[in-house]
This record gives sequence, C-alpha cells and structure tokens, in this order.
Amino acid sequence: MSRLRTERACHPLAPFFRRRLSHLLKRLTHEERAIIRLMPVLLGGRFRRPGYDREPPGVQRMPRRRRWGRACEAIDFPPPLGFATTRPLVRSALLVAHGDRWELVLVTVSERSPEEHRRLDERVQMLQMLLSRWAPRLSIVLEPKISAERLFFAGLIAGDVPFLEAQDTIEPTRIAKFAPTPLARALALTATTEEPFSRLLPGLSLACPDLFAAAASCDDRLLSLVRQLGPEPGIVELGLASRVVRHAAHLQWKRLSGKPRRQLGHELKRWIMGGHVLPALRPAFEALLEKHAPLEVKDGDTWRLELDGQTLFHAHSLDSLRARSLNESPKLCPNQAEWRRARSLLLAKSPRTLFVIEPGFLKHLALSLGPTGRLRARRLTTADCIRLALGMKAAGRLLEVAPRPGADPLLVSRLSQIASAEVPRGVAIGVQRGDRLLLAADGRVRNLPLGKALGRPRRLALLPEHADWGPAMRPPRGVASRLAVHVTLYAAAPELVQALFVDGTGRLLLETFPRDQIDTWVDDTRVLLDQVGASLSLGVSPSLASTMGRLSSESVDPIELEVEIDEAGHAIVSLDGDRFGAGQPMGWRALAETVFSHWPPRVRGRVKISRVSWPRQTNDASALEVLSVRSRVLRRLTSHLGTLARYLEAA
Repeated sequence: MSRLRTERACHPLAPFFRRRLSHLLKRLTHEERAIIRLMPVLLGGRFRRPGYDREPPGVQRMPRRRRWGRACEAIDFPPPLGFATTRPLVRSALLVAHGDRWELVLVTVSERSPEEHRRLDERVQMLQMLLSRWAPRLSIVLEPKISAERLFFAGLIAGDVPFLEAQDTIEPTRIAKFAPTPLARALALTATTEEPFSRLLPGLSLACPDLFAAAASCDDRLLSLVRQLGPEPGIVELGLASRVVRHAAHLQWKRLSGKPRRQLGHELKRWIMGGHVLPALRPAFEALLEKHAPLEVKDGDTWRLELDGQTLFHAHSLDSLRARSLNESPKLCPNQAEWRRARSLLLAKSPRTLFVIEPGFLKHLALSLGPTGRLRARRLTTADCIRLALGMKAAGRLLEVAPRPGADPLLVSRLSQIASAEVPRGVAIGVQRGDRLLLAADGRVRNLPLGKALGRPRRLALLPEHADWGPAMRPPRGVASRLAVHVTLYAAAPELVQALFVDGTGRLLLETFPRDQIDTWVDDTRVLLDQVGASLSLGVSPSLASTMGRLSSESVDPIELEVEIDEAGHAIVSLDGDRFGAGQPMGWRALAETVFSHWPPRVRGRVKISRVSWPRQTNDASALEVLSVRSRVLRRLTSHLGTLARYLEAA
C-alpha cells in the first residue's frame, strides 16, 4: 500500500472532518457503525467471496486498521486477502446525513477507462446489497464533484478531503448559514481556498497588531469577513468569528519551529486561545451586554450562561460558570461581595488567590488568578483549603481571606497567618496540624509526620499550632564569638518530652526523649555542643516545669557510644572496640544485643552518645547536624532495644 499512496500532503481540514465523523457515528446503530468502519477495506480489499475476489476500485490515502479481520466477522464477512494494486478510483468516502437516512458519498476519479468504470460499478452494486441487509438506512451515491454544502456537513471515512472547483466564487457566509452546528460553521468559513488557513493570518492582527502586522498585510479577506458581521452582530456571529481565528492561529503556530514558535506561544495563549470572544471583538460584545442581560440556567448536572436566547458557554458548576463569565467581561460579574472582589483581582493583574470562608460544614470558595490572567473557581474542604493556601504562598502568590458571618474562626486565623507570613526566597514553609506538618517546598506540598519533617536540620518558615512555639523559634545571638543554639522543652506525652532546637541561622530540629532523663539529656547535649564550639541556652515550657522536680535517679551507669560518619554519610557506632552499623559485619540488632549484655537482669539503663566525628575532608559539622546524628542513632537503637525486650518478656 505504501507505493500507492499519493505524495500530496494531507489536507489541513482532514482532522476536523474525522472528528465530525465520530460525532455522526454516535447516531448510528451498532451494525451501521460496523459497516462505516469497514468501508475503506470493502472498497479497497479483495475477499474470498464471489464477486469480491476481483480487483477492487481502491481508495486514495487508504488507512491501515488493526483487527480488520475480526471486524469483518461481525457482519459474517471473511477477512481480506489483499488490497488494490492498481490506481485508486475513489478519492474520498464521506458520510452525509440526509433527513432520517444516511448517504455514503464516494467522490470518484473523474477520468476513468471503461474497465475502471465497470470495476467500480460492480463493487458498488455488491455493497448496495450488503447495505440492504445490514444497514437499510444507508445508501451509496457516486459523485465526481461535491458541493460545498454537502462537503461541510459530511464526515470523512477514508481518502482525502476533496477540493472545491470554484474556489474563488464561493461565499463563506452563504455556506455557513446552512451549517447545523458552530463547528460546521467554522469549517465552512475556513476551507474556501486550496490553503484554507493561509487567509486567516490577518485574524491574528485583530488580537495583537504589533506582532502580526506583517501577516496581516498579506491578505485582507478575513478583515472584510469580520466587517460583514454587521454593525450589531449577535453572540453567535462573534463566537463564530473568534473560533475561526483560533483554529487558524493554532494550526499556523504548530507549523512554526524554533525561536518564532517560542516567541509567539505566550501571545497566542493570551490573546487568541484565552477567551470566548477575541479581544478585538470585545467592544461589540460589550455593546451586546448593554442590551441583553445574561441568564444562568441549570441543565441537569451542568450550568449554562444564556445571552439573547443563545448559549454562551457551559460549566460543570455555578462557580466555574461565574469565573468563566468574569474572564470574558466584568459586566457578567454577579452582584455578590466575593465576586466583586474577584473582579478587583482581574483588574490588579497579579497572581493572587481569594479565599471565601463559608460558615458551617459548607465547602469554601477559592478564587485563583494565575500568571496567565485567567480566573479559576473551586470548592475546597478545610484541609484542602489550607493545602492550597500553603502551595500558593510558597509559589509567591498574594493571598486574601474573606470570611462570611459564622465562619470558623480557627480556619480564618490559620489562613490569615499563612497570608501574612514572610517567606524568604528559597525557604520552605510549613504549617503544623497536630502531629503532622504540611510542608511546601520544591513546588509541591507534602503531608509529613512532625518528627520526620524536623528530624533533620531544616530551614523553613514554620507556622506552629501552639502559640508558645513562636518566641522559641527566634534565632539566638552568639556570645563571645561562639555559636549559639537555643532549645525549648515541651511536654509531648505523659512520659515524653519534645525538644525544639533553633540555631543562629534559623534552622530547626525536633527531638523526643523520655521525661525522666531531662537532667542527663541536657548534660549530654551540652557536652556534644562543646565539641563543635557552640553554647546551649535552655528554655522550659510552664507545663513541663511543674513536673521537673519529680525525676527518678539512674540505677546504673550509662553506656557511652561513639559515632563516626563515613564518606557515604552512614553512621558507624563504636562500643568496646567493636563497630556496628551499615556496611559493617555487625548491624544494629547486634548493637542492641551488646547493649543488653551490659545491663543487669530486668534493668534497662541509659545510652548516651559522647562523641560524633566526621570525615577529614568534610567541613566541620554544625551544631544541629551533630544533634541530628545523635537523634537518628538513638531512635534506631531504641527501636531494636524495644523489640529485644518484648522477645525476652515473651520467653
């Protein structure tokens, strides 16, 4: 088949007519659709059946389809044996609606020999008999030429879109008035020359004269077409003219490459593909709004906006419909406070988001204006609202909060806190919600456990849930040229204490340890910080200070461990001359068993890390990095110790 294909490029309107075919097929029965899909192979294939085993007429640009044999079995037809080897006699196969019946229009080659004429007629007669059995509503019509009206109402089954003979005398408006759908009108207005979209380049000048002035000088037929809309065009005419220009602009942009395509891409989205009506036609659209009021109508699960009895556009929700209306014209703005504020967002032309907090259990409204200048509306739950606000704040958007009477004050306070937070460039932002942390960094929002998110030194703008965390997160000042680390102790659970560290650069670290080890934990921390030349300042929350006097004393001496960080970043623990950890003969479980062997029966002592060393080629570790290594090693060791203790109790 490849040697029989014509070298002429595919007609630019072929995808539109195939899309039209998919729309027409939905109105047919299953048997009729099977016949239509098999029409290319029925015209260009040979079959093991009397009459069909002869040379077929063939179709130009005949497509390849998978499972043609299985499709043939659906209508009791054998699979094809081969395809046409001579000149194709059918240029195009089209499907045309004709009242309650359907026509298969075969546009044939005009110059045919008697043998070719006989071969085509025989195959058509056999196909007519096949249609009378499986699809009585279908009939085959042979036409060497096709009129513009029949062409633009058709769906392309096979072949190529036929060209019109009298191209210079066809009036697009005369063809368009017979079209049943807006898509058919757009096709009628575009395909009137051999290069149908070349004449639409002036339409780009309607939207952006500076960039497309050279293209506008090549042809002025589209400008005259827009003038034919009349002094007071309706919404159908305005939408139709805008749609024609968008089709043309998009195809012309796809044909570009390199720098011109990159330069025109942004302007194309902003001026051509953005709205329902082109910016150049907005004055006529505004004049139409002065005379007719828009009407919001609910149709099942969708909403539509009607103007002068014509549907402007559809949306899945009322909020989306109003946001799209506001993108088209400020005069379509509903007379409500939040939508009037949304109108001010459009006038500001800067990326920002407005949160309208509803009372009770209703979902909240978020109106976002992105970098493209398009307004987007969506309904969100409380958790999604905080997540969206956090992501917008990390992206540098401006946030506004508009609470309605009876709105949740906690949500309003949290959103206002996010909106007023100062986030330096390149710094993450986190919102604490119970024992979880919503962390916005690297263009995404993650929901992490608080201990995992702050288990390593991290510099972020943290918005805590507890008010007393705010003063504790202020970076301390060093004394006598020494680094300073401030830690505040909080009661996390009946038997646990949380330690929140902050150093001079504003980095945070969170560590958890048993409550009965506060004194020894503070001494161990001060010793570790002395190794890196840092001083420790301590703060205790009032709820924890009242219980610090009732601490138990240690019954056995603590076991001291030394930790070494290798070049790969793994922690290697030394105890009694043995080395444990990743990459070592003995792992963490062996370390836990060794620690258990140092304690008397039924007694669990304390483990402390007395030293943390780093590779020589690495710069001196910071204070919080040393504390982070200690916390990770103790967490892993404590987990294995707890597992061994449960095994011993069970035994």
